[in-house]
Amino acid sequence: MSGLGMLWDIESKELASNVRSAADFYQRKYGARPDVAWVNPSLGDACQVDGIEVKVTRSVPKGHILIGVKGG
Repeated sequence: MSGLGMLWDIESKELASNVRSAADFYQRKYGARPDVAWVNPSLGDACQVDGIEVKVTRSVPKGHILIGVKGG
């Protein structure tokens, strides 16, 4: 994981809805649309949500999303 990220508390059990909410807040706060999110495997599998690549890792605590932009 690299780049700029923000940890987001999930609001419901629906992964796509949580990713959208986190992405909207991230864009308002940082002025850039996130393109990647990491979630704990308990939230679901890797997928795409509105152009955001969702990856799975045990490094993110349950009940949270780490969302941000890919960086070098």
